[in-house]
Amino acid sequence: MNISKACEIAVAERKIIKILYKGRTNRVQERFTEPYGIENGYYIAWCLKRKNVLKFNISNIVDATVTESTFSPRDISTYKTEYA
Repeated sequence: MNISKACEIAVAERKIIKILYKGRTNRVQERFTEPYGIENGYYIAWCLKRKNVLKFNISNIVDATVTESTFSPRDISTYKTEYA
């Protein structure tokens, strides 16, 4: 699924998104994320693995799946946003 569409659905329903992301080493990684939005070509989400807010370059997201798992929104203003 397209990350923009997945993000739109998941934000409205507070659902976790599983993404397949091509990282800096060009290796595809699976990440489970709590979506917050899309801004300037980046998908912004809480990464459950890294336990921080990350900006994922949309062009590096291979696939996105909205899961059935839900989440409660976090106050992400207290975290330093990092690039994935």
